[in-house]
Amino acid sequence: ITVGTPVTVNPASLAVGTVGNAYRQTVTATGGTGPYTYALTGSLPAGLTLNTSSGVISGTPTGSGSSTFTVTATDAVGGSGSRGYTVSVNPAIAIAPATLPAGTAGTAYSQTVSASGGNGGPYTYSVVGSLPAGLSLDGTSGVISGTPGGAGSSSFSIVATDGNGATGSRSYALTVNAAI
Repeated sequence: ITVGTPVTVNPASLAVGTVGNAYRQTVTATGGTGPYTYALTGSLPAGLTLNTSSGVISGTPTGSGSSTFTVTATDAVGGSGSRGYTVSVNPAIAIAPATLPAGTAGTAYSQTVSASGGNGGPYTYSVVGSLPAGLSLDGTSGVISGTPGGAGSSSFSIVATDGNGATGSRSYALTVNAAI
């Protein structure tokens, strides 16, 4: 009679997710005799699934909150091991305000964009597209400032990234009026 090696499920814990951001974590098994299959008891956060042959938990969470479940790994000769997990999903990252006030060519402009949700910050900010000439975004504070050089309209997006690497974005159109 051969006694198999106990099956251990790893890692000890799983990463936090954020609504609307892709999630991917791999559960592995050691000990026993490979290959392994994986089964779920309980419920994953909405939007996530477990691949029963690879142990990959992936998807895009659709709601915030916490889910508690157990993953069981079974080896090729029927030995198994389990580990309980709780995965928290943070709310989506939202950026405010909804619109930016118009500026005037040749007049100093300053407007702060701010983020909420995700893991609560600190957030970093970046621009996708181009701000009006003469304006820049401070990546730490979220302040758009400078002196616009000329009249016109610019469309761009501001992306906020939290400490977990989750992102949220908002599209803006910023009009710069001609100097009076």
